[in-house]
Amino acid sequence: MQPFFSQDAKVQTPNCSAWFPLGKALTDFNHGHSQGKLLTKSDIEGDRFVSVASFYTGPSQFTPLSLAMIKSCVGIVADLGAGSGSHSLFLQSKGYKVYGFDISFDCVEVMKARGVKNASQIDIMKEPLPQKFDSILICMNGLGIAGSIKGLDTLLFHLTESLNDGGRIICDSTDISYVKSMPAQKTTLPRLKNKNLGEVNYQMIYEDYIGEIFPWLYIDDKTLRKTCSNFQLKMLPIAREDESTAYIITKEK
Repeated sequence: MQPFFSQDAKVQTPNCSAWFPLGKALTDFNHGHSQGKLLTKSDIEGDRFVSVASFYTGPSQFTPLSLAMIKSCVGIVADLGAGSGSHSLFLQSKGYKVYGFDISFDCVEVMKARGVKNASQIDIMKEPLPQKFDSILICMNGLGIAGSIKGLDTLLFHLTESLNDGGRIICDSTDISYVKSMPAQKTTLPRLKNKNLGEVNYQMIYEDYIGEIFPWLYIDDKTLRKTCSNFQLKMLPIAREDESTAYIITKEK
């Protein structure tokens, strides 16, 4: 595959952990600093500024894909990668017992401050959830935390270990094969030429906080289906929006 990017600048030296800039940005917003912007860098597209307010959306602003996923929750719910807790708060308001989890300590503190009753810090790539759930919700291209095709095996193992009998993983992912036909993108992170297309590096920067570069995974339907079959899991597509698809993943009976 020919490169579809061109490196444009030097990588900024990190001075904090990968997710600290996001946690700091959400904390500041929660304290009234509503004009903040988070800079995201990657090795597949140009720099993007993301409004911190976009992490504080209410139900009327949820995407159709997210709404379809939320409405698919049953029983006791784990909201993984919960961020500011918007999805957890909505589920909580509907009477669900929901637990918000995030890798960022600051995000967990934001969730608690906003009223999420159960919020905890965890790195799902290192261990399963501390208890079993009927639904594990992973919105916003949540499978991306796997970081790589190999990492997806680890993620699915930890997720299935965290499910009750009859439980479900509700997730979404994006097929980015379309970028191969796009004009070359100016990127500020270097990319390995032989890297799998969906294996991407990102970096977040907020004010003077420069996070470590971290891997993210965009996975197409065919590859996800093959990986699930290796774990005796079945996939049910429930919604589609542009290049993203939401799924319910369950253990085969």
